[in-house]
Parts: sequence; C-alpha cells; structure tokens
Amino acid sequence: MKTKSRQCYKRHRKNPALDLFGEVPVTWDEVYLWCEMVAGIPRDSWRLPVYVKGWDVPNKIRAAKLAGTYEATITPSRQYGNSRLLGILA
Repeated sequence: MKTKSRQCYKRHRKNPALDLFGEVPVTWDEVYLWCEMVAGIPRDSWRLPVYVKGWDVPNKIRAAKLAGTYEATITPSRQYGNSRLLGILA
C-alpha cells in the first residue's frame, strides 16, 4: 500500500516544461511550428493569425508541454506517408 507522502511526491514532481516561476514558456517559433505541423498553415499565410487566435494555439502548446505530448505532436508522422493521397485517388 502506498503511503500518503509518496502519492503527494508523485503529484508534485517538477515538470520539465515549467520555468523557474512555474510558467510554461511558449515562443513564436513554437507557435509557427505547431501551425505548420498540426494545421498545415505556412508561416506567411494570411490564415495564420486567424488560426492562432481562433484555436488558442499558445494554450494548446502549454497543455501539450504539461502533458508531455508536445514533441510527439510536432514530429512529422511517416506512418501515413502518401497513403492519404492514395486513399483519395483509389
């Protein structure tokens, strides 16, 4: 049986996404990268500011960093490759 102090320790471990003041820093480069990888919107598109504001991208990045899924989200998936294109054409 786990003790109460051990459970509290697991809940309050330091998250590597947090900075010195307990905030999750989000840079514009991360916002641009997120929009390009997740939504397919290039940096110079007129849709970028609309998407960032409408979908609240900085808060999505913060949540992904806290959950530990940020790196997996922005990494391109080679699993699908051209299968999407082939599925449409078939």
